[in-house]
Amino acid sequence: MNNRTKRIPSAKVVVAAALVAIVVVVGAWFLMPWPLGGKVSYPPPTPHFAPRYAITGIAMVRSSLGHLAINQSGDITGAVETKKVQKDCCGTSYPILHAALWHQGTIMDLGSLGPSESEATGINARGQVIGVYEVRSGFRGFLWSKGKMKDLGTLGGQTCTPKAINSSGEIIGSSDIARKTFNENGPGNAIPHAFLWASGHMTDLTAQAGNVGQDQQTNAEGINDLGLIVGEVDVNGVLWDHGRARHPNMDDITAVNVQGHYAGDNPDGNVFVAGAKPQKIGNAEGYGSGQTTESSIQVSAMNASDQVVGSESWYSGRAQAEGGRGWKKSSGIVWQGGKTWDLNSLIPANSGWELEDAQSINDAGWIVGIGKYKGKEQAFLLKPLPGW
Repeated sequence: MNNRTKRIPSAKVVVAAALVAIVVVVGAWFLMPWPLGGKVSYPPPTPHFAPRYAITGIAMVRSSLGHLAINQSGDITGAVETKKVQKDCCGTSYPILHAALWHQGTIMDLGSLGPSESEATGINARGQVIGVYEVRSGFRGFLWSKGKMKDLGTLGGQTCTPKAINSSGEIIGSSDIARKTFNENGPGNAIPHAFLWASGHMTDLTAQAGNVGQDQQTNAEGINDLGLIVGEVDVNGVLWDHGRARHPNMDDITAVNVQGHYAGDNPDGNVFVAGAKPQKIGNAEGYGSGQTTESSIQVSAMNASDQVVGSESWYSGRAQAEGGRGWKKSSGIVWQGGKTWDLNSLIPANSGWELEDAQSINDAGWIVGIGKYKGKEQAFLLKPLPGW
């Protein structure tokens, strides 16, 4: 039998042990990725964390009215050079461009409705492609679906430029109306109006924009899968929400996502993302920042995660200091979590690429745009690297 006396812990030891237990419990509470008794909820990615990208060259080129676009499946539309050539007003020959579709590394020439050029401007989740084709009076819009291309019509004028298409096949853009601006010497300039095309019918959105006259220019720039349309009336941003218009304090709105968040310019000349909390898109982090005393940002597209892509252009600071305006340069950018990043700083060093303009982004974060590879203009596809 052990007759040794049991030791009773002192009050100080008990208090210290209790404090340690409290610290452990509280720490565990804050480290949990989900609220107790609630739905599992993981924290969002670090907001100021810039991804790194793998880059792939795409055999497409810059076009005058078209632009590159990517859908959720990674299909890409743009323009390719054909073997046919035509001459400009100065007699210079250049290749005729055709709208094209890139699918898993293979490019398909979509052709044209006319004898001359065509350029793609958008693609939806169903693989339907929109764009423009050249006619004598300018350009008209087309829809390419299941191997067939058809004309979209106009609002009474000569030209039509579709800008975006959603998953339902609704198309928005601008088209000239029959009426022209007044000119005492004869017919004035054509007046473009925003339109919505659905099920073969084109609707003029100008009448739905509020107190707007027929002589005012309107333009639709984007549409989401819920049918929210963004654009501008003269120099004022507008949102068309199923027949009703809202006018936020912005000069123009160029992109919208499925959440109803949008991006564009405000009257102060700043580019903003308007969501639950409006945020300014500032100058890019990376090698482009700090090289300029004058720059501007152009927004092209945004995805469901509020990632915004576009370009930042600036003039060289040295040339300005010497009294000249200097050369202008442009870099593709991505904005996320409150910061803007120069895409050139997010690709492998010495890659031979100079990324000039990011034109579209899908919900997986894949970005397409135009740049130069070893000095030659070419389209690019960026994919976030695993783990970034």
